[in-house]
This record gives sequence, C-alpha cells and structure tokens, in this order.
Amino acid sequence: MKNIYKTQQKINFIIFCLVVLGLRLPPFYLLPVRNALVTSHSLARFLLILLFVFTGWLLYEKKLFFKIDRKLAMMLSFFFFTQSISILSAVNISSFILIYKDVIAGILIFILSMIILDSSEKINMVIRVLLVTIIIGILYNIIVYFFPEFFLSFSKYILYDKYLEMMEINIKRHRFFSDVYDAGLIPLLFYYFYSYKRNLVRIFFFLAIGLISFNSFLSNFRGQLLIVFLAFISCHVLFLRKVKASLFQLVFIIFFLYVGYIASNSFLGSNLVDRFMLSTKEDVHSIKSRLWWSEISFEMVLSSPILGVGLGNFYDNLSFSDRPKKLYNDWRQKLSEISAMHPHNILSGTLAETGFLGLLSQLILIGYFLKSDIKFIKKKLTMNLSIIICFWLIFLFSFINPQYTFSYLGLFWLLRGLVYKTM
Repeated sequence: MKNIYKTQQKINFIIFCLVVLGLRLPPFYLLPVRNALVTSHSLARFLLILLFVFTGWLLYEKKLFFKIDRKLAMMLSFFFFTQSISILSAVNISSFILIYKDVIAGILIFILSMIILDSSEKINMVIRVLLVTIIIGILYNIIVYFFPEFFLSFSKYILYDKYLEMMEINIKRHRFFSDVYDAGLIPLLFYYFYSYKRNLVRIFFFLAIGLISFNSFLSNFRGQLLIVFLAFISCHVLFLRKVKASLFQLVFIIFFLYVGYIASNSFLGSNLVDRFMLSTKEDVHSIKSRLWWSEISFEMVLSSPILGVGLGNFYDNLSFSDRPKKLYNDWRQKLSEISAMHPHNILSGTLAETGFLGLLSQLILIGYFLKSDIKFIKKKLTMNLSIIICFWLIFLFSFINPQYTFSYLGLFWLLRGLVYKTM
C-alpha cells in the first residue's frame, strides 16, 4: 500500500507539472478537430479536476487532513461564494460559465499546490517548469514579431481559433504579446542570477531578463514595459542593494530597450515611446476609455448592487448607447466589440460583475495577502521574496488588462501557492 501511495503521489505531481506547462503555453488543438473542448487549455482544466479527485481520494484513504490557515480558508470560501452566487443576476449563462470555469481552475491550482508541493524538490521542479515556459515564450514572441506572416500561416492549423483571431487583430494594429506575463516573472530570474556562481548560468539568466525587456518594448503595450521597470526597481530596492551592480544592469537593460526601439522603428515605423507620449488619438483614447469603462461599471452595479450583473455579463448589460457602434466592416469592429467585454480593470470588473459583495471579498483577500507578505520584504534575497514580488507584479497586470483568462488566473494562484510553500 505504501508503494501504491508513493506512486500515486508521483503521478499527481507529474499531472500538476503538465497543468502548469499547459496554462503557460498558448492554447493549441490536440486533435485535427477545431473544437474548444480539444485544446491544450481544456485538457489542463480536465487534468485539474482529475487531479483534485485523485488528491482527495489519497487524503481520504490515508486519513490525512489538508492543513490551511483558517482565516485564509474562510476568506477564500467567501470570495468563491461571491463569484458563484453572481449567477443569479446573469442574463447570459454561457458567458458566466466561460469565466466561472477559469475562476474555479485558478482556485483549484492554489489548493492543489498547497497539498502536492510538499517538498523542496517538488517546488524547485515546478519553478523549473516555469523557467522553461519563459524561454519558450521568449522564442515564441520573437517569431511572432519578426515573422508574423509565417507565424499566421503556420499557426492557423494549430492554435485555438479565438486566440488566433485576437492575435491577428493585434498584429494588424501593431500590438504584440497581449497575454504574455513573462515581465512579471523577472524577479525570479534575478533570484537565480544572483544565486548561481557559475558565470555561464548567470549570463543565461541575465540574457533572459534582457530579452524579456526587449520583447516588452516590441510589444507596443505600455503595460508590458511598465511592469519591466517595476520589476527592475523592486528587485534592486528590496533585495539587492548593490549600487555598482545595479547601475551596470540598468545600462545593460537600457541597451536591450534601445535595440527594441531601433527594431520597432525599423519594422513598424513607430515605437512604444510614441505611445507614452500620446502621439496619436488611439493612444489617448485607450486611456480615456479605461476611465470611461470604470464609470460605466459603477453605473452598472447600481442595477444589482449586492450580486452584480454576473461573471462575464458586463457586455450583456451595456446600454445600447454604450455598446460599440457598427462603424467598420473589418478587424476594427471586432476589436471594439472585444474591448467592450470587460472594463480592463480588476476592481471595476469585479464591482460590475459580482457587486459590492464580490468587491469586498476580493479586497479582503488581497489585503490579507499583502499583510502576510509585508513581513518578508525586509529580508535579504530569497526565493520566497522573489516569488512575492512576481505575485504582486502579476496582480498589477490586472489593473490595466482583462484578468479573467485561464493563463492569468492560473499563474496568479500558482504564484500565491508558491509564496506559501516557500515561506
């Protein structure tokens, strides 16, 4: 029985690593059938449910109890309750389920990480999987940017239709890597850079940091570059405190950004600096629209202040005058419709879709995380501190972009689990 238990534990851990790999890679079809149920992300969700059942069975058979902070358990339950009960206000159940399944998936990843990652070896292996996905992501993004025609012609047979459609729209508007969160994982790369003494390994991790910075500039998304700067500043202020080393690395990162500046000008005729300078109407509009969507969110929640309008039901509750007008007959029309699906801010979205009750549960949970993390900030360079910074950087992404995706929620809750397991 002991051997069976250990074997099942190993199988569970392997499945968990596959889930982490799946949530970090773009959704692709597993079979020559263009159906959302046969994508890599759907498989990862299915494996999560399977893993949850297997893990529960193991705990029951061994008469073991899953230990979790009582306060955290209560707050997490309250948060899950507010997300779930919003279905009572939903007018579009399909849209609710579309988002709800990923909310569940994220919470399952957190719970399973707390149970399965019961040794430093397993924790390190999961982090290695994350590092592998970062390298894959860097190469993938370079191909998308420099060889877009090749990428689109090849990926139309592999990538999930809706994901590919959004990629095509962004490429046409000179935007890249909208759902890439590698910039938020830079602190983890800094940790390994300073932990290893071998120069070749250190060069590898620093090149990875430089290439992520390079890609962030190429992306033409202001949020990507902002997260890179916040990652660099937070790492050096919180756990480095080496002025000479910091200056050298700053120069090195600026070099990568400058190369990105030249590449962006050469390929697109514009660059991210222009966007920060608000040189076009679109750049100004993207900021004003976020503020406007926040106002709409507050007006919307007044129709159902306690429960909100239901997860994924933001667009369905827009008034006719607030919905995108049919001004175009191309990708611009589709972009305006997709942009209206969510207010692009986690607090505004939560308020509108799950009401004041949902917003309260979210603020309580985030406040609890912040309180528990603050005491580790003054410590020297540790893996735990680097993961804490990663977690908050990923959270900051949700203030400028929609956050209800499997990739985002999975990474958010995985990092939260790793924060607790590395304390």
